[in-house]
Amino acid sequence: MAMGEAEYLDQRLDDQINWYGKKSAANQTAYKRLRLIEIIAAAAIPLPAVYSQETLHVGITIGVVIGVIGLMVAVLAGIVSLYRFQENWNEYRAVAESLKQEDTRRPPGSLLRDGNDQGLARRAGLSDVCSLQ
Repeated sequence: MAMGEAEYLDQRLDDQINWYGKKSAANQTAYKRLRLIEIIAAAAIPLPAVYSQETLHVGITIGVVIGVIGLMVAVLAGIVSLYRFQENWNEYRAVAESLKQEDTRRPPGSLLRDGNDQGLARRAGLSDVCSLQ
């Protein structure tokens, strides 16, 4: 069964909305998890610093533990900055919302070819929204 142009574009638009929504959610989750670990690790540094002159039962000094936690905070901050999880989350969400607006704004029959046969009326709008990414 052949799919008409209107059905194809509606399906494509729905696929794009879903894809951007999933990417937004994945970046949001990654950003929040990494930031939470970073905050907890940074907050944990002062506690062992109080006991910095003592040695743990395995022979590791507290200073080494503090250094490792500090290193972990720096690495996490670098990862969040490098992969731009927050920016990607916001950009993907903005595109998904723009596509939803594009879908709700179109009047019925707007997918029909115009009199000049310049193609589908919504095709240009969909391309403009997708080019935001």
